[in-house]
Parts: sequence; structure tokens; C-alpha cells
Amino acid sequence: MATLCGTKAQEFILDHLDQLMAEEYARWEPLFACLTNEWIGQTGCSADTVSLKEMLERINGRLPEGLQRKFYSVAVWSWLIRNQLFEESMSNGKKRRSVTDEGKQNGFTGRGGLTPLAQRFLLDHLEVIARDMASGEAFRIPEPQE
Repeated sequence: MATLCGTKAQEFILDHLDQLMAEEYARWEPLFACLTNEWIGQTGCSADTVSLKEMLERINGRLPEGLQRKFYSVAVWSWLIRNQLFEESMSNGKKRRSVTDEGKQNGFTGRGGLTPLAQRFLLDHLEVIARDMASGEAFRIPEPQE
């Protein structure tokens, strides 16, 4: 859902964009500070294939209470698509995600399941994903191909 702004509001936002972005990025710093090698190592992987939702619940559940920013599935899906681990297509008017060959090589399954290898891949890329989320890039989902 888009928010409509008048001309003065648009000018204000453009004039203060750097400041607004810096303030928003600062809200992510506590999350970045959590993502140490030790923390990631302690998070661990399930021996079973799990869904992205289950994996993010485990990750977010290990983060300190009251943290303003956490991991969102829409942002992680976008990151996976932009990094060519999955691709989106339209079929009968519905978006479909399918794992790419690169995604399969990294342990992702056709239904979006995460094998232990894929879970490790995500844990190893959490900081990159978090920084994408902080910049807003992670929320820019490419248009699916017909």
C-alpha cells in the first residue's frame, strides 16, 4: 500500500533523505551487533529440513528481547530471489517460486525447504541480509517472469 504525499511533503522527504536514512540505519545497529560468529555458531542448524518461517522463528527467537529490528520472511525471500537461489514466475495469475540450480547446490529444496546445508548458508549470510534489510534493498522484490 503506497502513501500519497503532497508536493511539500515530497520536497521535505527529498531534502532530508540522507538524515532519514541514517536514522533508520541506526535502528539496525543493535541487530548487526548481535550477529557475531559466536552467536551464529550457537544458533545452529536443525538436522531436519525446515521451512524458512521455522528457520526465521529460531533466529528471531535467539535475538535479545526488545530489539527493534528482526528478520522478515518477505525480505529474506527477496534476497534469495535477487541472489538467484530462487526465481519467481507467474502461473495462472499466481506468483510461484522455484529453486534454481544454484539454490539446489546450496541445499534449498523445490518447496522452499531448507536442508541443514541451506540453513548453514542462511546463517553464513545473515549479516548481508540484515544490511540489505536496513538499506531497504531487501524489500525490493523483482517482478516475476511470465
